[in-house]
Amino acid sequence: MIGKLGNLLLVIGTVVGALAAADSVKAYRRIDLSADADLSGEFLFRDVLADDETLLVPANEALSTERVAALRAAGVKSVRVRRPARPFEPAALPEARGRVLHSPVTLAGRTERIRAGRILTPDLAERARAAGVASLTAREGEAIDLAAEAIDFSRKARLAEEIELPEQVPAGTYLDEVRLNELAAAGIERVEVKVPGTWNLADWTQRWSFLGAVLATLAGVALLRRASRADVQATSTGGPAGAVASENPHTTLERLLTQTETLAERVASLDAAALHEAVDDLLSGPLYTLIEGREALRARHGVRAAVAFMAPLAGAERQLNRAWSAAVDGAVEESRDCVTRALAPLREARDAYPAS
Repeated sequence: MIGKLGNLLLVIGTVVGALAAADSVKAYRRIDLSADADLSGEFLFRDVLADDETLLVPANEALSTERVAALRAAGVKSVRVRRPARPFEPAALPEARGRVLHSPVTLAGRTERIRAGRILTPDLAERARAAGVASLTAREGEAIDLAAEAIDFSRKARLAEEIELPEQVPAGTYLDEVRLNELAAAGIERVEVKVPGTWNLADWTQRWSFLGAVLATLAGVALLRRASRADVQATSTGGPAGAVASENPHTTLERLLTQTETLAERVASLDAAALHEAVDDLLSGPLYTLIEGREALRARHGVRAAVAFMAPLAGAERQLNRAWSAAVDGAVEESRDCVTRALAPLREARDAYPAS
């Protein structure tokens, strides 16, 4: 029961924590329109509507004193504002190092050849329009009027011929030293760079939900560890969860090693059926008891000591499993060799068994 409750808390904590974390970084933040709120430099994230759906203030408008007063008079308690307030800002080239370009920059005196077959996109159409190109020809022979108010870009029309346009540094370009030198050589002095978003704990509306999720997760882990310790205790005391561990593990290991040594001494005289039966007795007897008692060993002596003991024991188990499979397949010689090879890791496990 404790283990099931721990698993449930882990699931709840993970789900709630993920949802709360997803809410931690947004393109807006909510602010109260209290009388002492400083809203200078803030821009609305969405349209603000009255109860009758009348537009009070459109999105992206600055919250001036007059607009804030009008919103308060209309009964608006809070609004969402952009975060950051402006998505970009102008910067001189030396100050733009390490920033990301917000708007494309045209390099005067340099041109770029746009190959035939290029898909016409809104950005490419705008570049061509700014360069004075009136129309383009698509591969289908259709003339695309760049002066038209609406161009259907969903058709993904491809250029029928190569065109030459002024070279541009595209938006989203990281401005390193090489790129800044290129812009300076083209006579560019200032560029528009993106403003990185800021994170503030006070703006995170789901912070208490996230804290609750962390506490639920920690409680789940604690309950699972408690359930694991209870299972180990039941195993070590021979209770219902682990009667297999009623014998001292070191005694069981010595018994397994002795039986394997005895089998190795007479292995040459055994046929496949006898080998199968003898190895099966080892696998289902002392070796099974040791493997099932590994959690009790870890709880008693620690992870490092348990690993040092269980690693060679696992090697011996692999050899005995191969001996069993080979005997079933009638490969007597291979089965005999595997029994002999199991002795070395068993002796290593005996030497590595932690002192009480």
